[in-house]
Amino acid sequence: MRYLGLLVTALIICVLAVIAFRSMGVAPGGDQKNADWYYAHPTERADQLKWCNENPQQQNGEICQAAVAAQTRADLEAGAHK
Repeated sequence: MRYLGLLVTALIICVLAVIAFRSMGVAPGGDQKNADWYYAHPTERADQLKWCNENPQQQNGEICQAAVAAQTRADLEAGAHK
């Protein structure tokens, strides 16, 4: 019976960890943001681009590439309206 209690406790801790990591955006397999999402959310795009610039080893990752693509689109559209 003690092992069942330990197993349940470990399961609860794992579930809480996954929830916490997803809320911080660091869980693998979490909802991945794409270029369209970053285009629609300029504040988050700026934050992500800042993070990508501070972490050059991650610049080829999907999230950084999505943020860069969204910024490129925003820049092109802003230039077209001038």
